[in-house]
This record gives sequence, structure tokens and C-alpha cells, in this order.
Amino acid sequence: MKKEVNEVVVKEQDPKEHSKKERAAGGVVFKIEDDKVKVLLVHRPRYLDWSFPKGKIEPGEHPAIAAIREIEEEAGEKVVLQKVIKELEYPIENNIDVKHVSKYDLPTYNKKVRYYSAFLANPKGKYLKVRFPVSPASEKEIDDVKWVTLENALEMLTYRNDKVMLKDFCETHSDLKQFFTGIMLEIEPCEAILKKSWAGDKNERPLSSQGIAAAADLAHYLSAFGIDTLVVESKKLFKRQTVNYYSYKTGYKILDKEPDLSKKENQKLRIAKVIKPFRIVDESINNDKTNDKTNNKMNDKICKIEKKTKNKESEEL
Repeated sequence: MKKEVNEVVVKEQDPKEHSKKERAAGGVVFKIEDDKVKVLLVHRPRYLDWSFPKGKIEPGEHPAIAAIREIEEEAGEKVVLQKVIKELEYPIENNIDVKHVSKYDLPTYNKKVRYYSAFLANPKGKYLKVRFPVSPASEKEIDDVKWVTLENALEMLTYRNDKVMLKDFCETHSDLKQFFTGIMLEIEPCEAILKKSWAGDKNERPLSSQGIAAAADLAHYLSAFGIDTLVVESKKLFKRQTVNYYSYKTGYKILDKEPDLSKKENQKLRIAKVIKPFRIVDESINNDKTNDKTNNKMNDKICKIEKKTKNKESEEL
């Protein structure tokens, strides 16, 4: 299987030839029906192609938030993200795999797409209260949406990179049932007022104005992963305020102690835990240490580690 993947990996292109780069995010949305795994595909009439739902990341938007937005926009489904599958970068015209799609019908630039695995959200999930409303794509953009088996998806997908993504999905999700279990996100606290500017009790030092804005952005990030349990093992106010907005919007309480994950009833919790501030490069995608100027401070401060699953074998790439 790795041999097949290597055969379609796009080689580095001359930067002069592809000076423009578009960032996008999407997902392989899956469900189990009649003991079979099915994934969600969308059809674009303009290009007569079948692909996974994905779309452009807006300036300042985190890929996770873009992914759930684009999936709902194109497929009409609210989803919960589970993990990053992979991030691909390729020149658009090198991704053609069928005769009816001409490279002259597509723009010429590099595209960098982050793919998540995702499943359907619980319609009663309180985390949905945080999300922005999404307008559905027009029929000119998407005219058909289908749930298909993995075998049918491999035949229907138009582009080579989507087929590679499906194979990677199958490799990293060999036991799909375990991916309906809980996850843990470790997040850094948002920015607090400077110590030298605060004369009160050190435990009562609040978030700065930038920190308050970042906490609001964080709420949308937590919603993307369907977080239902908040943990802050600290008495410091600014750390609790980091998730206080999400707690207020959803009604999920902030716990002072991490739940006992050895108990069966806690193994499906989706936890966000505020940890000590530290600096770390984004290790979620292929050790790419480049600074992405499209990400805002929320991404720089709290989205360095996208998740830490309870099963080490299912850690993200």
C-alpha cells in the first residue's frame, strides 16, 4: 500500500511556476451502517467530479473550524472531528485522474489541504450552540451528496489525492469503533494581563482584552471536536476564563480534576484540559514548522496540540 502512495506523491514544484498557494480543510466523514463503513462524497457539476467535502480556509480561521464549516456547507451535515488524517500539498493540475476534467478547466496554483476524520454530530449536542449558522452550497456548486462504501468510494473518487487520502484513512482507522470513543485536547491558557500591570491577588489575574477575544475563538475550536468535559486543575482565574465562555454557551461545567479515565463510563468523554503555557511547534502535521500568517493569535497560543487521544496507537500524524 505504501508503494501505491509513493507513486502519486507530487514532487516539489518550481516556486516561480506555482507562486500562489491556497489553504483548505475538509474531512472524511464516516458512519457505520449495516456493519459496513460508509463515507460521504460530494459531486460538483462544474467539474463533474466526486470528492470529499472541503473548502478554502478563511483568513484567521483555524483548519478545524474551516473543516466543519465546509462539510456542513457542501454536504449539509453537522459533524464532530476526531483526528487529523493528513495534510497534502499539490499543484491543482497534477491531481487530475480522469479524461473529462481538463487541467485547463482548473486554476494553476498549489493547494494545501488538511483532512480530518469526522462523524455525525449528535443533534442534541450542547457543543452545537457555539457554532455559527452555515449557508448551504448552491446546486451550481454541489448537486449531489452520497454515502457510499469504502470500495465504491475508491471507484467513484475523481482525484488521485482523494484516493490516497481514503487509503490513509483506512490505515489509521483500522478499528473504526474505537474512534467513537473519547479524546483529550490539551490547550494553553489564553493571554492574561501582564503580571507587572496587576496589583491584586496573583490567582485573580484575569485575561487581557486579546485573551478574551481568543477565548471566544477557542470556543468554536472546542465545538469542532464536540468537547463535553472541561478541566482546569488550577486556581488561577485567567486559566478558568480560557474555557469559561465555552462553558457559559454550552452549559458544560468546569471540573477541578481530570475524570478517572479507567472507569468505563468516562472513556467516551471528549475532554479539553487547560495546561501550563509552553512553546511548542505545531506537531500535528508532518513536522511543518513554518509560520502560517493566515492563522490568528488563537491558533498560535492554544492550538499547538490538536489532540491527545486516550489510545496511543491512534495518535494523529
